[in-house]
Amino acid sequence: MIRTFFLILFASLVLQASGQLTLEGCRQKAQDHYPLARQYKLIELSESYSLANAAKGNLPQISLSGKASYQSDVTQIPFDIPELSIKGLPKDQYQIMLEVKQNLWDGGHIRSQKQQTKATSQEAKSQLDVNMYALNERVNQVYFGILLLDEQLEQNTLLNEELQRNLKNVMAYRDNGIANDADVDAVQVEILNTQQQRVSLESNRVAYLRMLALLIGENLATDTRLVKPIVPQGNSSDVINRPELSLYTAQENSINVKEQALKTGYRPQLGLFAQGAYGNPGLNMLKNSFEPYYIVGARLSWNFGSLYTLKNDKRKFTTERQRIQSNRDLFLFNTHLQLAEQQGVISALQKQMKTDNEIIRLRTNIRKSAEAKVANGTLTVTEGDGNLGVRGDGFEILFSAGEAGPSSLTVNGSEWLWRAPRPAFWRAATDNDRGCGFPQKAAAWLAADVYLQNLGFAVLRKSADGVQVRYTYGVPTVPGAKAELTYTVEPQGTLLVEAVYHGVPGAPELPCFGVKFQTFAPVARTLWTGLSGETYPDRCKGGVFGCHEEVPHIEPALVPQDCGLHVGTRQFTLEQHNACGQTAAALTIEQADAPFAFSALPNTAQEIEAAQHITELPATGRTSVTILGAARGVGGIDSWGTDVEEPYHVSGEGEHRVAFRIVL
Repeated sequence: MIRTFFLILFASLVLQASGQLTLEGCRQKAQDHYPLARQYKLIELSESYSLANAAKGNLPQISLSGKASYQSDVTQIPFDIPELSIKGLPKDQYQIMLEVKQNLWDGGHIRSQKQQTKATSQEAKSQLDVNMYALNERVNQVYFGILLLDEQLEQNTLLNEELQRNLKNVMAYRDNGIANDADVDAVQVEILNTQQQRVSLESNRVAYLRMLALLIGENLATDTRLVKPIVPQGNSSDVINRPELSLYTAQENSINVKEQALKTGYRPQLGLFAQGAYGNPGLNMLKNSFEPYYIVGARLSWNFGSLYTLKNDKRKFTTERQRIQSNRDLFLFNTHLQLAEQQGVISALQKQMKTDNEIIRLRTNIRKSAEAKVANGTLTVTEGDGNLGVRGDGFEILFSAGEAGPSSLTVNGSEWLWRAPRPAFWRAATDNDRGCGFPQKAAAWLAADVYLQNLGFAVLRKSADGVQVRYTYGVPTVPGAKAELTYTVEPQGTLLVEAVYHGVPGAPELPCFGVKFQTFAPVARTLWTGLSGETYPDRCKGGVFGCHEEVPHIEPALVPQDCGLHVGTRQFTLEQHNACGQTAAALTIEQADAPFAFSALPNTAQEIEAAQHITELPATGRTSVTILGAARGVGGIDSWGTDVEEPYHVSGEGEHRVAFRIVL
């Protein structure tokens, strides 16, 4: 026994020292610590007091009463009897009485009262269970928030270690003349960004731990670790075990008890009574003197008045049951909808998790390949008359001075560009835009989107470890405004694209700004990481962050208009399929420094703008891809004339930027 005791004590001390918490443990501690939990005891005490009081109804009931009265007249014999003197009743009368009543049968009133007390208490407990259940959601949010931060901190550590290795390699390449100081500074900047991220993540974790400590009523150390919950196997979406269902059952039971109590209203009541009194007059009304007396007997009472309202009372209870059943059906309906949505998210995440290992393997191969590229200087640069070609491991890029952009981008043997990318200034007008007259105000940008002026092509860097070129564009319809597109072929096997717009005073409001291009072949499927559905800067609150997919299409509006934008995007992939529906080629575009907005549609903004009906849209056999750093909201306040709210305007006088990487 002593040995077992010490083993248990040692195990508990080890668990405390490790500072580990489980989800179920936190939930239970939060339930115990929450002030609302004290009401359980109060409900039980109130129930016990009420039941005790109801039980005392079967005990003898004792009452004491007294009275003194004076009457203006009394009953008298209306005639005189000779030789017989009969005194009349006194006008002043006095009485003190002690009465004892014993209930023999009350028609079930006391039993019904006890049942109602228990039913009411159970209903109150069920309602309290519902209120306490909401606490679990708060615990879940904080608990899983800490787990997510732990994973992000782990990723931050791995990234920092990787950057430290890269820094050593780049410094060695600089010493050997392959890299320069700017490359070293770039890696050091990334290391500093990673360190800043870690500071932010650690402060957020401390804040979340404080919230969890307040919820469970314990002081938590900063090194407290949370145990990941075990994912249950199987699909339990059809099983609903919520306290709300118990509450509805308790409410129905309370209605049943109250309905049963109606019977006590028309049942007879039988009891015994005994009265002892002292007064003047006594039982002999003709004797004017103080005398004691007593009365004993049995009393039967039967009231049929409740039968008049019995039918309507039952109807009221039936209506109340129907209301409770309606609330239960509505709750189950909404709960099943939530479960279906959550199951869909879980299924998508499970599918995503199945490919995580493959993604890690491919990313590892990409990193190793990139390291080999840097180490061996595998980029091949060929310069011709007005062209600059760059060839690397699995990709070829042709920068053209005449076309003012890269005229060809081949990745793993698949061509992706139909024409050179261009700055994007225009999006097809929406019904709301037309209602407030925005197309007329911003018409200069529609022309600018088509008629850009090529102001020059510059090669900023050209070596085996990297190539950087810049294209400058003028806007003929907005004199003074210009845009720049800078392409950097990075040694890790990516193409960094940076687009900058420089506005001028008096320039009209922009519909958008970013980069647009058309694919050489149609895109069969788009996959992205970001907000779900179609989202715009002022229409994104309902978007759910995650991994999503869709087939590029134009929404079948009465008049074709802009559609299919996805804001807050971290990355997206364009897939081309073969005749068998299998993926033949894929191109991934990732954020460089901040999330962006993108769309992939079968038609360009100009084609959509020109069409008056969806049947007028041409079948191009290509996909128009737009990546935006700034986008005007779509409004929708009334669709008749109210402009977009001020925070969602895009000024043509300022500067706008977007940057992204194309994985080669």
